Amino acid sequence: MLPKQLILITFMLFNSNSWAYNEADLIKLKTLNACKQCDLSGVDLSGVDLSGANLTDTDLSYANLSQTILSEIDLTDANLNGANLMDTSFIDAHLGNTYLAGVNLSRANLSGVDFGDHDLTGANFTGANLTDANLESAYLADTNFTDAILVGVDLGGADLSGSDLSHADMSRANLRYADLRKANLTGTILRDSNLIGTNLAGANLATSDLKNAKLNGIRYCDTKMPWGEINEHCED
Repeated sequence: MLPKQLILITFMLFNSNSWAYNEADLIKLKTLNACKQCDLSGVDLSGVDLSGANLTDTDLSYANLSQTILSEIDLTDANLNGANLMDTSFIDAHLGNTYLAGVNLSRANLSGVDFGDHDLTGANFTGANLTDANLESAYLADTNFTDAILVGVDLGGADLSGSDLSHADMSRANLRYADLRKANLTGTILRDSNLIGTNLAGANLATSDLKNAKLNGIRYCDTKMPWGEINEHCED
């Protein structure tokens, strides 16, 4: 059996190396505003202006990028799993195949961003601005959109099951054929939105604003609407 002291030292060394960025890669980024295929996991770049930087295929998992300016940055194929992106600006960012599961994007400026087909499971978008963003067919299960601005957003075919959309502004949003099972839409503004073919089983829209919303072909089961609970498709 290993001595307790050796076990403790091994444990500490393991944790100190977890998400440890490469110092040379960080210097390269600061010097060139570019670092392709680099290891920047766990790095603290909070408040830094990285506008136009090229971080293609770079590991930024668990990095602190809060209040960082990421306008026109290229994050194609980058790994941002678990990263802190609070209050970050993503205007005109390139995010093709970027891994973003579990990221903190609360209060981030994501207007017009393209997250189509992205895996954003468990992400935090509290208070974020996603005006006119593309989230078509995105994986957004158990995601937090509380108080987010989602005006004109495209969520067609997206998986929003179990997500918290309470008090979000989703005016003119496209939710056609989206999965909203067990979603919380308490106080959500859905004016002029397209909800055709959505799955609302177990969803709560009791206090939602649905003025001029399109509600054709919706699947209802244990669905709380402003006019009462609907159970039309529980046996389907």
